[in-house]
Amino acid sequence: MAQYLKLFKTEADYEAVVGTENEPNVAHIIEDIEIKQKKEIDFNGHCYVDLGLPSGTLWACYNVGASTETGYGNYYAYGKGSKTYNKNDPAYTATTENLPMEVDTARQVMGGDWHTPTKEQAIELGVNTIFEADVVIGGVKGIKLTSKVNGNYIFFPFAGNYYNGRKINVGTWAFFMTSTMEQDTTHWDCTVNYFSQYPEYSCGEESNRAQGKNVRGVIG
Repeated sequence: MAQYLKLFKTEADYEAVVGTENEPNVAHIIEDIEIKQKKEIDFNGHCYVDLGLPSGTLWACYNVGASTETGYGNYYAYGKGSKTYNKNDPAYTATTENLPMEVDTARQVMGGDWHTPTKEQAIELGVNTIFEADVVIGGVKGIKLTSKVNGNYIFFPFAGNYYNGRKINVGTWAFFMTSTMEQDTTHWDCTVNYFSQYPEYSCGEESNRAQGKNVRGVIG
């Protein structure tokens, strides 16, 4: 039988496994000792919204580079960290599943525990919120995603995107980047937009890495 040690918080916890296949060779009892394992979250001064998502992910109130929920913020190419979009920059060429923190825009600009959302976090956002298109806040049109759990919301202004050095889709489309790689020349591009008469929230479109997109930070 292999030797192993197990930690029990109370004597009762230990007694519950005595004589069973889960009884350890050596047991330590730590009754009346409080153990704290939860790490304090570092928001680094940035505003967040708790949408009551199953994963516990918290979303930033604003796009990276913005100071209000209606501000467009800055535009970034995938894998360029804190450097804003420049059409002459070569595309990021690494192929890790998710962006390393040293080239993650949200982490590099916002600091603390912030990072660019993964594909899974972006999909979770869409599934667990109510979508409203062409919402106007402070004179700015965009998309509003309201939690199905607690009524909190986040707003994505129709900031458009950059393509081949040109800013396009301003006033009609909102984009935000994710950190998840799709193929060696593309990445997951989760898009919140309003096209024609149909509101749409979609994740999984392939997009050239050289485009300039907004970023919305998350913690979790």
